[in-house]
Amino acid sequence: MTTFDFSDVEAFLDSHPDLFEEYLVRRAKCDQVNRWLKEHQPSKAAEEKHGAATDPLWPTSSDGLRRRSSHMELRRNFARSKASTAHRTYDEHVSLSEHESQSSTRRRALLRKASSLPPTTAHILSALLESRVNVPQYASSAIDYKYRLKETNEREFFLELVKDISNELDLTNLSYKILIVCILVDADRCSLFLVEGPAHKRTLVSK
Repeated sequence: MTTFDFSDVEAFLDSHPDLFEEYLVRRAKCDQVNRWLKEHQPSKAAEEKHGAATDPLWPTSSDGLRRRSSHMELRRNFARSKASTAHRTYDEHVSLSEHESQSSTRRRALLRKASSLPPTTAHILSALLESRVNVPQYASSAIDYKYRLKETNEREFFLELVKDISNELDLTNLSYKILIVCILVDADRCSLFLVEGPAHKRTLVSK
């Protein structure tokens, strides 16, 4: 009977690694595998050395330190530029809003001033000659049209006045419409006062 010592078995396993791996998968126990892993795991010093050599972010020289500081400086410059841009944009927005607010305030003041002034002759005529029924758009054409009606067809002239009055419900504007009768009497201007209430207590409605 042939006898084998440990060296012969070891040499056989070295020359047949696939058979050794298959036997290990079938027969090895967990504690044996853990023991092998524990004995073959790399030491901490070797890991740190390997990590320092392979980590691209780790500064291994003065060039790396300078590169890292330059990156930090770029980030700081970018942050400062963003802050200044935001501040400048906000300032421009505020100044633009203030300018628009001042323009709007000035416009409203001018409108209040214009509305508080007494009506001029042109304003009164435009209000008098405004109509919605077959009346030309411009005041001058409307007044000329009414003058022609008065000269050629007085009945049509009165009907035109009635149309203007019937289409106007506001008392003030209605008074302006009625005042067109000044054309009949060739007056430079005339006034109309509308009152309501009993005889002993009249109330002015429009003038």
